[in-house]
Amino acid sequence: MRMKGVCLSMKMKVRNKAAFTDAVTPLEEANRQKAYLAALEGIVLLENDGCLPLKPGMIALYGAGADMTIQGGTGSGEVNARHTVSILEGLEKNGFTVTSKPWIDEYRAVYKRAEEDYKEELKEKLLHLNPANLLNIVSPFTMPAGLPVTEEEIAASNTDTCIYVVSRQAGEGGDRKFGQGDYFLTETEKSSIARCAARYETMIVVINSGGCLDMSFLDEIAGINGVIFFGQQGMMGGQAFADLLCGRGDGVRAGRLSGAGRKFQP
Repeated sequence: MRMKGVCLSMKMKVRNKAAFTDAVTPLEEANRQKAYLAALEGIVLLENDGCLPLKPGMIALYGAGADMTIQGGTGSGEVNARHTVSILEGLEKNGFTVTSKPWIDEYRAVYKRAEEDYKEELKEKLLHLNPANLLNIVSPFTMPAGLPVTEEEIAASNTDTCIYVVSRQAGEGGDRKFGQGDYFLTETEKSSIARCAARYETMIVVINSGGCLDMSFLDEIAGINGVIFFGQQGMMGGQAFADLLCGRGDGVRAGRLSGAGRKFQP
């Protein structure tokens, strides 16, 4: 750089905490621990008739968020972590044997097909771009609601304990909707939860959602022993969930809701 005939040599020092390799850094490890502690403090126990905590053993796991657990929001609320621990992975790391893997594998395949269909639909929209309709074009992917849980699948699970994970995605570009499959359960979800509650000795419902939904099904379905609000707990949510389920978690007590809601009153 020259100023009034004087040559100045300027060096810029780059300050960057991000690593330039794929190696796991001490900073990443420390942040993973912070994410874990935040998840421990954010999960809320809503109902418990004495069935919790559980001892690791055989367990049936169903619902859209069983393996495809929602970690966060959409748009500016979406974060791509190196690895996110799902509820399924968290349970297995804590010594549980999940006996409903065929159901989970089938749902995963349905999820992947829906995701591919969404990508193809998005490409088609971009080919016919209309700036006036831009917000509708960039609406986020919506995961399918859970598949039916059949009597045969329940019998094949060979356990008396079940967890059903209800998941709802929302965020920037994808507002919640007042209808089945969003604020309300689908008929498939409701009938599956009722069937599981009738057949399993211990039945726990988990809400994997960043916002509220109609919980009146708890008054309509008998046999639900525990309800947990998982929320959207980030990259270590599945690990924190499994630890709390077993009564672990570094002595951290479950969180509290900032509001309450059970049934919508029109």
